[in-house]
Amino acid sequence: MPGVTTGAGTWKYNDDYVEQNMELAPLIAASPDTSLVFAGPANYGASGNDFVGRLLPLGMFQRIDFTQNQPLTPSKSIGSSRVFYLTGDAQVRFAVSRLWCYGRNLLRALYTSVKQARIDVSQFDEKAAISDNSLFWMNLGSELFKIPIGLGFTVYDKTRHHLGGVYMERCMVDMWQTSLITGAPGTAENVTGIADRPIPLGATIAPTTTNPTYSAVFAALFPGTAIQDIAGSTK
Repeated sequence: MPGVTTGAGTWKYNDDYVEQNMELAPLIAASPDTSLVFAGPANYGASGNDFVGRLLPLGMFQRIDFTQNQPLTPSKSIGSSRVFYLTGDAQVRFAVSRLWCYGRNLLRALYTSVKQARIDVSQFDEKAAISDNSLFWMNLGSELFKIPIGLGFTVYDKTRHHLGGVYMERCMVDMWQTSLITGAPGTAENVTGIADRPIPLGATIAPTTTNPTYSAVFAALFPGTAIQDIAGSTK
């Protein structure tokens, strides 16, 4: 069985993996199949214990991009040649793409918190929909899109290990786009926007099914080298 290089002084590239055992990589790698995207209130934890109940799982998603950027300015002081750095506020951007089909369109789905607040978006001076129960919302000039929302995702591997998750607070949409292309297999809606800050998510939102077979697989094939041991590492 291959070993694992956990220290720079024990590196054996012909024999060992590095950092952790990767023989079961297809099972422990992040997968879109075992990930979930959801929209909800502008602030994480809003509505207390009912927060998870207010989240709307978003289907038909083809892609979600999440980007963080921290502006850095290198600087120096008179009398030293060493550089130090000044930082600005971190900036968060997102981009999503979803198959356009019957049901809520992408903007309607993203703004579920507004619908849950029973706001009739057809009554704004700049209408966002033709009626209160319309499934198609648009018109970024509407007052609707001055309201912030929340958007998040959580990621698991095939063995139901939670790998990570993010809830983006106070998101604002700055672009909606679609293209009708002859011969294309489908039509997508695309949205981009910015967020105030990202909140790390634990396993609050998890698959409701379990399978003890996976634990048995790790125990039988890799005794004493459980992936979970990494969490307790001092490195």
